[in-house]
Amino acid sequence: MGSSPTIRREGEAGSRKGFSLIELLCVIGIIGILLSLLLPAVFGALGKAKRTVFGVQEPLYIDLIQSSYSRYRLAQPTHPLLDRDAFIRETHLDERAARWLRSSKVAFHPFSGASPAETVVIVHEVRSEGRNHESRAYTVGSLLLPEPE
Repeated sequence: MGSSPTIRREGEAGSRKGFSLIELLCVIGIIGILLSLLLPAVFGALGKAKRTVFGVQEPLYIDLIQSSYSRYRLAQPTHPLLDRDAFIRETHLDERAARWLRSSKVAFHPFSGASPAETVVIVHEVRSEGRNHESRAYTVGSLLLPEPE
């Protein structure tokens, strides 16, 4: 008895060269579900890191602002009303501190050389863990470096 040649038809098992559309859609769906679970955690961690950096660098920016404003105040004790942009320009504020001062988390209240020392100039809104908000306020007096003894 002779062996008859095997004829393979298209579509039979073993003759496939790629993935079917349903297999590809299942893989894409699984990847989408995994990303939807992972991305909120990643963005939450990034937001927390930005808030931490912003809070850690705040004292540096306040020191730069104090130094610049003290020099300006010595040269012009009765300076005119300063808004945020005029303050940055007139005091020749460092670019990093200027960027911090322009951020949406920092409120700036215009003031002049005649403003009392208790006048609030800068308010920094800090969001800590959860929904808690904390405000740090800086007055005209706190922006001046202490007099040397």
